[in-house]
Amino acid sequence: MCLTLTVCVVLGTVGPADAAKILMFPIQNGAMSRLVDMIKISGLLAEQGHDITFVVNSYDRPRAQPLENVTTILEFPYPEGAMHGMNMFMTDKEMAEIGEDMSKTMWLLIEMSQQVCEELLTRNTTVQDIFATEFDLIILDIFESCSHLIAAHLDVPVITFNSVSYTFHDPYFPTLLAINPSPISLRSDKMTFMERVTNFIEHVLGLYLNYLVPVLMEDIARRYNVTMARDIRSIIGNNIVLQNSDLSFDYPRPLLQNIVLIGGWHVNPAKPLPAKMESFVSGSGEHGTVLVSFGTAIKLIDKDRVESIARVFSKFPQRFI
Repeated sequence: MCLTLTVCVVLGTVGPADAAKILMFPIQNGAMSRLVDMIKISGLLAEQGHDITFVVNSYDRPRAQPLENVTTILEFPYPEGAMHGMNMFMTDKEMAEIGEDMSKTMWLLIEMSQQVCEELLTRNTTVQDIFATEFDLIILDIFESCSHLIAAHLDVPVITFNSVSYTFHDPYFPTLLAINPSPISLRSDKMTFMERVTNFIEHVLGLYLNYLVPVLMEDIARRYNVTMARDIRSIIGNNIVLQNSDLSFDYPRPLLQNIVLIGGWHVNPAKPLPAKMESFVSGSGEHGTVLVSFGTAIKLIDKDRVESIARVFSKFPQRFI
């Protein structure tokens, strides 16, 4: 597979051993689809004979159960009282309001990442297990800030995983602001002049957040006496990025040589549908069936909007799942 091939190419620069010790550091804030991706990557690499260490918090630990027999799992407690996946201690209405304001969502994600990182660094046993192991490679989620801190301390080769096509890590991911809408907006690539101006301002805000996060992580490193063997800002730019997107589904944008598109790698071989589902799909006739999925973001959509979407779907001849 493209993913396994890319990882093996990088491992070829690590040392002569066929099997490598790899630290997997997924996102820790409850983005389940991103976590599932990292779990599958870990399983694939374990099947190839690599020694995998998977870092996970106690809240997400049950989802890592498929890895119990093939990897070493380092678990640490999720911060008490901290939000998780933007849905703990919140009503449906509050979650929907956050979903309307992506800048607020980003601030919440930054706060969660700080809390998780501080909790991890207070757990001496877990941190010592990570720092005492001579890893050959780290594979981390591009949006998990604490993993950047850990990688900067260990100073070993890094592969970053990005499950979406956007990021504010300029200049490593160049963006054409005239046709690439900001990820914190709800616009498409067809923008008026004023929308493009707003798009530019939002992108500048994203760049500021991208500058701010390493500063916050460096402050945490100082407070917990974690030495940095390399600049935390270099973690993204100097390494291979596995990006789960495809040119046919994304807006036109330049790609640097370190970005490897792996869109669709996670798709499993087709299996027969359950009888009830098969009957529903088969009954759609020549018009076919459309599968609609919002992933974990469904929690950010209120009931009224879901009903509005359903009413629009009811006007089409296709069947919708």
